[in-house]
Parts: sequence; C-alpha cells; structure tokens
Amino acid sequence: MQLLNGKDERAQRRPPAVAPLRLMGEKGRRLFFIEVESVDYIQADGNYVSICAGDNRYIARNTLKNLARVLAPSGFVRITRSLLVNLRRVAFAERIGGGSYEFTLRSGTRLVSTRTFRRGLLAELRGG
Repeated sequence: MQLLNGKDERAQRRPPAVAPLRLMGEKGRRLFFIEVESVDYIQADGNYVSICAGDNRYIARNTLKNLARVLAPSGFVRITRSLLVNLRRVAFAERIGGGSYEFTLRSGTRLVSTRTFRRGLLAELRGG
C-alpha cells in the first residue's frame, strides 16, 4: 500500500461522506427512524450515543467520532468531547469566556462548548 502525502491511498479514494436522511435509535423495545433535521444534539453515552430530538431521547450503538464525520454535511459540529450539536437547531450562541460558548437551542436546551473544539467550531460558524 502506498502513502500519498502521508495518508493511506485507500483514504484518498473514498467518496466524500454523504449525510444520511435518517438515523435509527431505540426507545424502550422499539426502533425508531429519526429525521436528521429534527435532531437537536447527540451525546456520547459509553459505547452508545443518545440522540436528542425535542422531548425524545433515543439510544443507538455508534461512536460520536463516526457520527461527527457522517453528519458534518448536515450542519452538525462537535462542541465537546461528548457532544455534537445541530447548528440548524441553535437559536443563538453566546460567548461565555475562556474560549467557550453557550448554545441555546430552539427547544430551550442549553449546551456549553469547550476550548478544545473552539477552532473547528469557529470555522463552522463562519461558514466552513
């Protein structure tokens, strides 16, 4: 296998990530198909993630790293080690000092970012 610019050749040939239209999550004993645009945020929960959409919370076996990559084209951005937020569901963001922001979602939920993800977050807020 050949490396191109320090990257695996196979990685260079991968098609760009296409965001899914729906996610699948469990609630109780039922599987639900959740429209991506209705998701407010996704939170890491051990070997699972919690998909939060309005008043509903679903569990899915996935990693936050994978979902961050797959959902980036749909406006999701990582704001902490354990949180992805759908920027399309954010009413406003407020600087709270130390490089952190508090995001208030349309639902009234408040999420606080950490400095670690500041650079990627600012790039996304400025349009890529």
